[in-house]
Amino acid sequence: MTKLFDKLYLNVGAMKAGTTWLYRQLEQHPEIVFSHEKELHYLAYRDGNKHVLNQKYKANRRDNALARFNGDKSSPEYAQLLQWYESHMETTMDDAWYRGRFPGQLAARQYCADFSNLTCLVGVPTWEAILAMVGQVKVSYVLRNPYDRMWSHYKFHYQMQQFNVHPDKLTEDDFRAFDKANQTMLHSSYSQHIVRMRQCVDSDSLKLVAYDDIQLQPAVLLRGIEDFLGINHHQYLPGKVKRKINASESLSAPDCFYKTFAEAVDKELAALAGLGFDIPKSWFAGGSV
Repeated sequence: MTKLFDKLYLNVGAMKAGTTWLYRQLEQHPEIVFSHEKELHYLAYRDGNKHVLNQKYKANRRDNALARFNGDKSSPEYAQLLQWYESHMETTMDDAWYRGRFPGQLAARQYCADFSNLTCLVGVPTWEAILAMVGQVKVSYVLRNPYDRMWSHYKFHYQMQQFNVHPDKLTEDDFRAFDKANQTMLHSSYSQHIVRMRQCVDSDSLKLVAYDDIQLQPAVLLRGIEDFLGINHHQYLPGKVKRKINASESLSAPDCFYKTFAEAVDKELAALAGLGFDIPKSWFAGGSV
C-alpha cells in the first residue's frame, strides 16, 4: 500500500514550551521541509476538534502570511504563496489535503514536518491513522515546568487582552475558571499524553525534550534532534539560536496561582518520574516564572 508520506516528523507540543524556537532552528535544515504554516492542526481536526481549522481561522492565517510577504508581488514566489493558501482554504480537508500542504517531490532523506501543539491531545485512533499513512514517523514532545508553562499560558492571554484582569487581583477560583476555559492543566498533564502516544509509537520514534535545554544547551538539543531523526548535523545561524521567540511580558505569578495547581503539579511530576523522564532539578524548586 502506497503511503502518503515517506517520512513525517511531528513535534506535538507542549503549548508555550519553546516549539516556535525549535521550528525557527529546524526550518534552516535542508533535510526538514515545513509547509507555509508551522501548525497545520490537521491531526487535531481529524481527531474531532473541527473548530481548529474553521474558515475564519484559515483566512486570518492567510491574510497574515500575505501581509508579511515583503518581496515582489508579481514574482513566482508570491504566486506560489497565493496558490498554496487558495488550496489551504478548501473546505474539504482529508488526508490528501494534508499531504498537499507539503511539496510533492522530496529527496530521499527529507522529512515533512508539522509542529502543531494540539497533536499531543489526539486519541489512539488518530495515532493509528497517522501510522497508516506514513512510512516512517518521528515524534518529539517538549516538556516545560508545569507551573512555568501554565503561567506563560496565562500571560499570553493577558498580554493579548483576552483576559485583562491583573493577576494580583485573582483568586484561586479565578485561576480554576481560567483553567477550565483554556485547558491549562490539560496541556501540562504530559504524562497522560505520553502514555497514550507510547501505545502507538515505538520508543525509538518518540523523543521527550526538556524545555530547559533550549536555554542551557541549545546546540546539544539540536544535535540530539538531528541524531533522533537520523539526518546530518547542520550549522545553524547563531543569532537565531540565541533569540527568544514569542516571549511574554515579565509578570510574576501570585502565591494563589501556585496554591491552585500545587496538588495537580505534584502528581504530574511523580507520574513523569514513573515514566522515566529525567525531570530537571529546577522543576522541584517551584516555578521560575
